[in-house]
Amino acid sequence: KLTNSSGKAPAGQKTAAFAIFTTLKNIYKALHGFTNSDAYSALIRISNNRIKRDDGVRIYEVVFTTEYKDNSAMPVTQKANNVTVKITAEKL
Repeated sequence: KLTNSSGKAPAGQKTAAFAIFTTLKNIYKALHGFTNSDAYSALIRISNNRIKRDDGVRIYEVVFTTEYKDNSAMPVTQKANNVTVKITAEKL
C-alpha cells in the first residue's frame, strides 16, 4: 500500500499510513493462541517483519507457528486387567 507517512504529510495521510499497525494488531489478536483441534498446538507468533522494498510499497510479514501431533506411528497397546505390581527397595 503506498502511503505518505512523512512528518510533513497531512494528518489524514499519516493516519492512513499508520492504519497498517491496527491491522497487524488485529491479525495478532485473532490468531495468537488459536486452535481448533487436539492434534494441533495453539498458534504462536514468532516474528513480525517489514519487508523492505525500493518502490514505496509497505509489506509486513507475520509468521505464526504450530505443532502437529502425529500419533500414527505409536505402538498399539492393550490395557492389562487384574495386574498387581509390587515394588520393594533393597539396601546396597
